[in-house]
Amino acid sequence: MNTALRAALCLLLPLVSQGPVISAEALEQIHALTEARATPVVLKNGDIITTLASFKPPVEITITAKVDSKNFIMGYAADQVIFNWDGPEPTQLRVEGGPDAHKHKTGAGLLPVKRYFQIRWVVTEKSQQIFVDGDGGYTRGGGDYTVINRPITISCKDSTVTVRSIKVKQL
Repeated sequence: MNTALRAALCLLLPLVSQGPVISAEALEQIHALTEARATPVVLKNGDIITTLASFKPPVEITITAKVDSKNFIMGYAADQVIFNWDGPEPTQLRVEGGPDAHKHKTGAGLLPVKRYFQIRWVVTEKSQQIFVDGDGGYTRGGGDYTVINRPITISCKDSTVTVRSIKVKQL
């Protein structure tokens, strides 16, 4: 992992997870500086990055990344949420583990390739929503998300993923 990004994650994520340690304005300035100065992290087949801090809902996770082909994988409210799946239904958003285990959604799992996209993942005590570039392609409710207290992960399989930023905001 890029040293500058690792240092930024070490500084930022524990602060975000502990609540209002610094002002929202100061945190936005830190995020902007980190994004402007940090070199994106490039993951190749099987690589994984994870936040140092763990988070409990309600939380909003914003990921800016790009994938060269298939199997963009993120984890938090599920062990794995897989976009651009290399299985028999490539448009299917795969949800493995967590309160929504195996509640996949066909038609919601395609990410653009070779260009940056933004995923916003909102997890409350009773639901989760996943937005890609503003589109709310996945919404599930009724599960017990209060038991979640884990870090955010991003990985890939048989592809290359470039992660520009991971932002976490406690709601």
